[in-house]
Order: sequence, then C-alpha cells, then structure tokens
Amino acid sequence: SAGKCLHGAPGLSFVLLSQEEAARVSKMKPKSLYLDLGLHLKAQERGELPFTPAVPLVAALGAALDDLAREGVRGRIARYRERAIFLRQGFKKMGLKFLLEEKLLSNTLTALWLPKGKAYEPVHNSLKKAGFIVYAGQSELKGKILRVAHMGQLLQADLKEFLRALKEVVAG
Repeated sequence: SAGKCLHGAPGLSFVLLSQEEAARVSKMKPKSLYLDLGLHLKAQERGELPFTPAVPLVAALGAALDDLAREGVRGRIARYRERAIFLRQGFKKMGLKFLLEEKLLSNTLTALWLPKGKAYEPVHNSLKKAGFIVYAGQSELKGKILRVAHMGQLLQADLKEFLRALKEVVAG
C-alpha cells in the first residue's frame, strides 16, 4: 500500500505477480469490478488503465517516494527505531506491558496490553480528544490491547505530548 512506511496517502495499493500467477489470475472469475486483477492486467498489457486513476493518490505517492529517496531507507528505519525506543521507554515508565517480548517488537508499531481496569474505547476517545489516534486490537485481542504506530511525519515534540496525554489517561 502507498501509506504506512512510504508516507503516501492511503487508498493506493500494488500487486506484484509472477508471469505464471498473472496467467492464472487472468482466468479467474472476478468477484468485483474494481478489484478484477485480470481486467487490470489486460489493460496494462495495452498500456492503458481500466478506470480513471486516483491522480491525487498517485501524486502523493510520487512526493512520498521523493521524500524517501532523500532520507534513504536506512535513514527511515533508523528514525522509526529511535521513535520506538523513545516511546517504549515512556511506556515502561508508565508500567504498561508490551504484547510481545521486546526482541520481537517492530520499529513501526508497539502493541500494549490495556492497563487493568481500562477499556479501549475510553482510552481511545480520550487520546483522540487530545489529538492522537491509537488503534484497537483485532480478533481475539479486540478490547485487550491498543496499538501505537511510530510511522509518519511525527516530531519529537509530538511523541513527548503523546506520552504526556497517555500518562494522563492511564492515571485517570
């Protein structure tokens, strides 16, 4: 997808297929019009698009890729790692527990067990009111964890303010 670590706008995705898989997909009965990969492959072979593209999303991706080229992949990874370390130190000071062992944690996201006595919705809503969005757990973890992303155009001041707001929510 164009979002996440590329910092493009959400809504633009990519599909990479081997020649063998492309041949197989082309023969599949489509389940929807817009996600008909066979239709997209045939149009691509003609040098066309099956629908009017989302031009602003493509332009946003171009700008995001320019930013990534300037920063470099190693630089981006290092920046995410620094954020993860900073935030996780703050989480530990608050007594929050990680879902996974630290050696398994990603530089892009931290999943935390909700503090005892805290439900996800009030935590989410309080943080949203303070200007921050956290994400719920999914499937069997729904209502048990919250997820904090380290990606995007975040400044150190943003991270400090997030930790301050989270500390207030956890203590309240």
